[in-house]
Amino acid sequence: MAIEDLKLAEQNRIIYGLSTDIKPTDSTVLPGTKFIETDTNDWYQFSGISWYKVKENGKEIIVDSGVPHKAIISRHLSDDGTTSGGKNAIGNYASPTRFYIQPAAGEVFIIRRIIVEIEDGPTMRAERYGGLPAALPNGVIAQKATNGVQTLDLTDGIPVKTNAGWGRLCYDVDIKTWGAGDELLLVRWTFGASGTDIELIGDNNDSLDIVLNDDFTGIIKQNFLVQGYID
Repeated sequence: MAIEDLKLAEQNRIIYGLSTDIKPTDSTVLPGTKFIETDTNDWYQFSGISWYKVKENGKEIIVDSGVPHKAIISRHLSDDGTTSGGKNAIGNYASPTRFYIQPAAGEVFIIRRIIVEIEDGPTMRAERYGGLPAALPNGVIAQKATNGVQTLDLTDGIPVKTNAGWGRLCYDVDIKTWGAGDELLLVRWTFGASGTDIELIGDNNDSLDIVLNDDFTGIIKQNFLVQGYID
């Protein structure tokens, strides 16, 4: 049976044909369209790329849609932008120092959120940074950059100088305590909740940066974890 002779139920996106028919894959066939073989009662569904079987002789089966799965990104920012660079940002940064992530040429990263983790002694207060005795003189800047040059200031010209300062950027800020010992400040900054995800294009040398220009000596741990996927 020729394709043009197939009965197409437009409303339900169902194509009826025989097992010997070639299933169409052109642009007129929408993802989710079903093809029912009337001679076998086997059902197929179109993923937008290929057809996969969802029923055999009318009975449901376990299927793999064939749709490529996006690779998840869960990676700490580092001082050289790679997975092997330094990640614990607790140095004395006398000049602006970037902790960043940058896709390779040909890659595109979609960044959904960043998790800030600051571990320090039981002296964290709203007006301090971590457990340091005071606010930061210069503060933390979050930015999107191209070739290391800022293209989007995510802190809007007001660097984060205190623990409370993170709360200005996102609601999800919390200090975890266990009754004794160190405390943990956690910040969850979901970019989509404030507009849209951040796209980093490797061919453009795009990066997502945290820029530090203060002395963090004394803080036990400061990490910046980004999460998203490779597009």
